[in-house]
Amino acid sequence: MHAESATLGDHPYVLIAPPDHRLAGDNDILAENLLAERFLAREQGSGTRTLMERFLERIGGGRSFDVIEMGTNETIKQSVIAGLGVAIISAHTCLTELADGHLITLQVAGLPLVRQWFLLNRADRAPSMATQKFKAFVLARRAILLPKV
Repeated sequence: MHAESATLGDHPYVLIAPPDHRLAGDNDILAENLLAERFLAREQGSGTRTLMERFLERIGGGRSFDVIEMGTNETIKQSVIAGLGVAIISAHTCLTELADGHLITLQVAGLPLVRQWFLLNRADRAPSMATQKFKAFVLARRAILLPKV
């Protein structure tokens, strides 16, 4: 199946921690300090988990790191707030917690990791009128729907 795509905007991934984390305020976090942390992550095979593992392997030169698997982004956020570890997660997932001061982002070279959001539709059939209107609506309002983080 072929698809048509339209880019909606940036999809940044940030490293979150509780506000009282030992690395809070450090603007030059070293790889060995970061790799000493416990990382909370989604299941093997998830896009976010893969992104996190590739980043940590790149900065750590193949050194091991501690990962605890969790089932949902909400569980990860609440566990980070509770001080059980840190996480690399979509910034859009934790906008409220960051704004409210329940979470902070740790400043690490190479972060945020930025992917893109896309709107997809099948290319092998004409879109319905509802699909056309929805696509026009989303594209016209993408700046509002995907706030800058």
